[in-house]
Amino acid sequence: MRGAARVFSIDHWPTRLNKTKDLGAEIINFDNEDPVERIKKETSGKGAICIDAVGYEAVGHSGRNGGSGNASRNKGRDHSKLSNPAYEPSNPLQVINWMCQAARKYSTISIPGVYGAAYDQFPLGQLFNRELQVRLGQCPVKKYNEQLLHLFEVGRIDPTKIISHTMKLDEAPKAYDLFDKKEDATKIVFKP
Repeated sequence: MRGAARVFSIDHWPTRLNKTKDLGAEIINFDNEDPVERIKKETSGKGAICIDAVGYEAVGHSGRNGGSGNASRNKGRDHSKLSNPAYEPSNPLQVINWMCQAARKYSTISIPGVYGAAYDQFPLGQLFNRELQVRLGQCPVKKYNEQLLHLFEVGRIDPTKIISHTMKLDEAPKAYDLFDKKEDATKIVFKP
């Protein structure tokens, strides 16, 4: 939408990686490779413009470092045997650390995701040394509503490409369970 020549999608859930690949992104599975090294390699060491688009702490949820304490929600992935030393499964700031390392120097990293607790290992030194600016906070939805709706109406953006399920409103608990378990759920539309 803003003219990015390349988009890297970093995740470890195959359904989400496949969805972003279908939308044109170059995928990086952090269970298989170090995303920082890959981005530096792909950009000839220059780095990228980084956006944390996860919505909520991407990994962690362990209660450590001010995390939310939702470790039980992150079932289904055994990270105890990972060989990637860059990946810390219980670090709620993992994505922000990767962004600080992979971002183009002097750029702005954007964090519209939710980080609601206090964190005692925020990478302030990395941000300072790479001269990065940080934009964060809840997405100002009302500011972009009309513009996005217009792009839907004229066919420039097809929101149906990210919808994985359509369910009845009374199936909401099942939908939340699907989404929480990361079982092939990206966006769920409820119908009355």
